[in-house]
Amino acid sequence: MKERYKDIGKRVLAIILVLSILIPTLPIGQIKSFAATIPATNNPNLTLTFDEEIDAAKYELVESKRQYLSIGVWHYSGGYWGSYDHEKGTFRFQIKDSEIPGGNIGKLDELVQKKQGGIPFYVDYPEEVKQALKEGKKVIVQVKSYGNNKTGDYIYDINDTSKHKIEHTTNQAKITVPLRFNYQTDESGELIYYSDFGLNVGFKMPFVKQGFGNNGYSIYNKNGTRSGEWAAYWNWGQTPENGYLHPSIINPDGTLKPGYKIKTTKGDYDSSQIRIGAGSGVFRNGGALNLTFEYPFEFNFYIEKDIQADMIMRELELIDPETGQAIESFKREVDNLDPFNIAKQKLIRTNTNPRLASILSRDKTYIVRAKYQFISFEEGAFDISKSELMTPEQRELKTGIIPNDLDVHYSYDDHVFIDGVFDQSHKELSIDKPYTELKNLECATFEWEYKVPDTAKKYVKIAGVIPNTFAQKEKDTINTNNWAAIFGRLEPTDIGMHKNVRLINNNNEAMRTYRKGEPLRLIFPVEHVLGERIVGTDPVKNPKVIIHVEVKDKEGKVIHRERIQTPKLLHPKEVIDMPITKPFTTESDKITACATIDPIHRELGYNDDSRNDKICVTFKASGVDIGMAAPVELYRGGQRVKFFEANKSHTVQFNVKHFLGDEAVGLDAAKNPKVKINIKVMDANKRLLLDQTVQTNQVLNPGAAIKMPMSKSFTTETGMIRACATIDPIHAQLGYNSNPANDTICADFMMVKNYAIRDLRAYPQSIHFGKNESQVKQNVTLNFTVINESSDEHGGNLPSSPIVEIKHGNQVVWRSSVSISPGQSRKMSVTIPNRILRPGDNVFSVEVNPDRTILEFKPGVSNPYADNKATTL
Repeated sequence: MKERYKDIGKRVLAIILVLSILIPTLPIGQIKSFAATIPATNNPNLTLTFDEEIDAAKYELVESKRQYLSIGVWHYSGGYWGSYDHEKGTFRFQIKDSEIPGGNIGKLDELVQKKQGGIPFYVDYPEEVKQALKEGKKVIVQVKSYGNNKTGDYIYDINDTSKHKIEHTTNQAKITVPLRFNYQTDESGELIYYSDFGLNVGFKMPFVKQGFGNNGYSIYNKNGTRSGEWAAYWNWGQTPENGYLHPSIINPDGTLKPGYKIKTTKGDYDSSQIRIGAGSGVFRNGGALNLTFEYPFEFNFYIEKDIQADMIMRELELIDPETGQAIESFKREVDNLDPFNIAKQKLIRTNTNPRLASILSRDKTYIVRAKYQFISFEEGAFDISKSELMTPEQRELKTGIIPNDLDVHYSYDDHVFIDGVFDQSHKELSIDKPYTELKNLECATFEWEYKVPDTAKKYVKIAGVIPNTFAQKEKDTINTNNWAAIFGRLEPTDIGMHKNVRLINNNNEAMRTYRKGEPLRLIFPVEHVLGERIVGTDPVKNPKVIIHVEVKDKEGKVIHRERIQTPKLLHPKEVIDMPITKPFTTESDKITACATIDPIHRELGYNDDSRNDKICVTFKASGVDIGMAAPVELYRGGQRVKFFEANKSHTVQFNVKHFLGDEAVGLDAAKNPKVKINIKVMDANKRLLLDQTVQTNQVLNPGAAIKMPMSKSFTTETGMIRACATIDPIHAQLGYNSNPANDTICADFMMVKNYAIRDLRAYPQSIHFGKNESQVKQNVTLNFTVINESSDEHGGNLPSSPIVEIKHGNQVVWRSSVSISPGQSRKMSVTIPNRILRPGDNVFSVEVNPDRTILEFKPGVSNPYADNKATTL
């Protein structure tokens, strides 16, 4: 398509071929939308609204007109998409190809919004509206859709006043709104594109949603010239083949399959006579593509009425009968010269938020007072503060209505926040002018008693509304000042689950853990958290506390469920235990027990805060666990010693600790016996020196530790023993020892025996080789000290003759037993004769106890053999 389409002198009605595909039409959701009024940017008396209801008492509908807006969007050869308004001679918008991410035309309306906010269109004023605006009267232009779709289906964000604009011109209103480009979607809500049907046009081209417009192209003759300013439509009698976009299109040049009838504004044609597009490969190159969006709008014009008379609600008060003072009050002040101007009225209210209103007592009977006034300018306007200046005609104006009554409405709890929703209503008769027509500026006064009903839980709203009988007589023109409302707040009552949940065993003992397979029960306390009302005084209106218990195992499976109701009353600030649950068992490693207050208490107004209605507590299986505990103690001659001494009699003693659970061990000889352990002692040669079972006579309490009885004595000639003890299996079998990981303890005890080689020196310290010598034969003398650090507990002598071995490289060149007393050292000098020495091959080492036949032990040293060997440098 060429730029000539910009020339408004050549109005383009490009031939449109409406493309239809077999896509199911989805029902439109019935969502009611409301919008606020939007003032014109250049005339405060002109406003725009959408589906909002217009105050019929204040505004008069003067004309309603329907205007079918069609927005044609074309792709231009200049590399942009645009919509040209031929009447105004300007583009509604232009979006460059480079501005479209991924060439996705389905985002076009979003890009228009981002770039310029909306798309403008125009509507002509009726003559009455032109005159009203000249006279400074208020005018509302209401935009609605007609047909099956809602206004919000055609316009984005109709509730957001910042997104829409109306401007006043001499004869028209210019309205700029973010129009929706409605595209067809699949069942999952994703847009359907040409490419989904194998048709590539150079863009991600979507389909216009059925009923909201159409897709189109320029149609050209076979010779390549445009067929003229036609509009052509697909023959709806031709059904496309299933799975194909349009069976009439047979190649990318836009050639149509012969035999189809094409209807145009200039007659019917055979499809072989025309083709779609502006040249070769139109679909490949994004040729003269078109999207047309249709908007069936209805424009309603409302003009502000001239107000002659009005009923105004002036006062509404709630009186404390004990003090006679108003605790909640609503008063409406009006301008004395312009009383019908809502903008000049002033509301004086003690509270507009029910959450901050005065607290009402359920035991009191309050007094409600109200007042409304009749004001009429039917005989001319005047200063209503100077009634003495009224003319006789003004003074004698009357409402023509009797009786003077008031519509009284009550709302409770959540309904107080919703205008027009009432739980109770009745009429009150004026106490001073019940059956007298009100004269100009006269007021009718009302007074009645009010008591908070038992069904109210949190909030109260009392509203007084002037009856519609005055409006029917045209004596109540404005419906926004014929009401008054006051609020009250009730002291809430709240109950909640208390944290002191107890797990009970078969002996009615409270436990922190449990044993698998043991019958378990639960006690859940409930607390009266807030308020002064007793809970449980009426089985229907205020039942005794009900909770629902649910216990789940480690895998989330429900193993117990129960509804529990207490027989007790729950008094303010009191905590009561709910009845104990029925017993249940489990083999799970963990249970989670939850209790929730029944919703009936909240529904009836006796449980205000749901945040404390549920409590969950997790208990772990294990019941009781006992285990061996350090230290293991070695005794010799009745004295505790650190090291073992061969050939002497020793005993050992072990400690046992209560690691887990709430139950003591040792309370029953058969079901819960006192702690029993099995002791084994072995020597360095793995000979069993002792195999003994010992049992304490003490009760092992939770968290405590006890010393077990001393073992029998044992001895060995070796220098080491290993003493072990294990909890007897009977405790695990009876459920009093759940963790086998801490059931055994072992300790090694040894003699203090350690050998070392120190101060090794080799002689001669250096050797000189002749010019042609590669080795020499030489006697080598090694001087060193052998140390025996062995000793017993009390310093006694332990004779010892360890082996000392000398190596030259890896060759043993000397080996001998060396006698050295414990605690002594011995300096030695050993000469190795006729050693062949070579450069770099002169390393000698001396090692004591090389075969490790003597077990060495040194407290605090991880490797006592590390100092047994010394090497020459």
